[in-house]
Amino acid sequence: MSEKTDIRILKTKGKFRRALLDLLSVKSLNQISVCEICQKAGVNRNTFYAHYTSAEELMKETETAFTANLIDSIRIKGEYITSIKTLMDVVLNFAKNNRDMCVLLFSGTSSDLMTDILNEIYASATDTWCRAAGISVQDAGFLFNFISGGAVSVIRAWVGSGFAEDTGLVAERMTLMIEGAQERLASRCSMSHE
Repeated sequence: MSEKTDIRILKTKGKFRRALLDLLSVKSLNQISVCEICQKAGVNRNTFYAHYTSAEELMKETETAFTANLIDSIRIKGEYITSIKTLMDVVLNFAKNNRDMCVLLFSGTSSDLMTDILNEIYASATDTWCRAAGISVQDAGFLFNFISGGAVSVIRAWVGSGFAEDTGLVAERMTLMIEGAQERLASRCSMSHE
């Protein structure tokens, strides 16, 4: 019985998330009422309040689920993907498969979400660069900020274009740029140690 209830709850919460994302495509979160969410979802307000206290709480849960799913997709056996090309492919395909959330994320409406995602992968990326490329901790942090800023900008433009370009081509270009920056910094570091 509880398994059926859990499935129904998940379906109901999914309806609320879908309704919220649909509404966010035409108005900001502070303009959306619980009543609108319920009407769009086809679920009554009492059911909404059984799970959430506000549209903001629903939004936070939606963001948290999205972040957790993205982080899970870039892990293999508990470790983060270290191949830049594979990572870019996974991230871009995830974005394309979660269009609505990504449009919201990259429209600037959800500013903390991208920070949370980048913070999640920071330690793994910088540690990999320090070990594999011989880059100092300070330079690895600088490189991460440089690359993540550029990657976010490229992905934002790609999402804004309606995912017009092929995912593989975007991932390939980003990989070349990231690896180029990494190699240049690594060569500078090795020259300074000589």
